[in-house]
Parts: sequence; structure tokens; C-alpha cells
Amino acid sequence: MSRIEYKVDAKQKLDDFFMESALPAEEIAAISKHVNDILEHPVMAGWFNRDWKIKAEAMVLLPGGQQKRIDRIMIGKARTVIVDYKTGSRKPVDKEQVEQYAAVLTRMGYPNVQAYLVYLADLSVEEVISKSNLSLF
Repeated sequence: MSRIEYKVDAKQKLDDFFMESALPAEEIAAISKHVNDILEHPVMAGWFNRDWKIKAEAMVLLPGGQQKRIDRIMIGKARTVIVDYKTGSRKPVDKEQVEQYAAVLTRMGYPNVQAYLVYLADLSVEEVISKSNLSLF
């Protein structure tokens, strides 16, 4: 997903990935379907249009000097959306991680930061931070 910024680019990005990886046809079909399901998802579909400036796998410096990589940051005129993709089961640390990312981006001056966790196994989307419940303190 880190290669796909916008829905219109998805097919070419997937084709490039498949050329590099030499996967069997059944895996290519499964991955293509999964990516299409994400691009058509009722919540996520809007994250792949050209209204956003995209930063994929963006590095941030957390308090204490630790560096972390945010899977996807979408910067719009009125809000900023963080997405962290998860492949495993839900853990409390997942929520804490994106809360930390949102706090850092808010301190950096990004507008109305929202944060989501996306669990890829079942394509569930969990809103962790809405622009209305984030505090700088």
C-alpha cells in the first residue's frame, strides 16, 4: 500500500510491483483483489483521491529521540489524516502508537489531525483520534 498514493495510479503501481516480485498468478489475483477492496472501501476510498498531499512511510522523531515510520499521512487544506496499517491481531499498543504520532504532528502544526488504524486481515477501520478529541496537553 505504501506505493499507492492515488487510486488512478493503483493499477500501474501494482503492475510494477508484480513485475519485480515474480509472484504466482493466484497470489497476484489475491493481492489485486485485496488492494481493490481497500480502494473501494466506504471509509478508505476517499483517502486515495487527489485532494490529498500524500506522505508514505514518513519518518517522525518522537519525544525522547526515537524515530518511527508512519505508514500514510494525508495532508489536506483543513485536516491531516494518519493511517497505520496492521497485519496482525489488535493490540492496545497499536492505539498508543498512533496517538503518539497524532500528538507529534499536532505539535508540528499540522491542522486537525485525525488518526486511524486499519487491520488488513478483515479490512476494519478504527478511528483512534478525531480532530475533536485531540489535545496538546
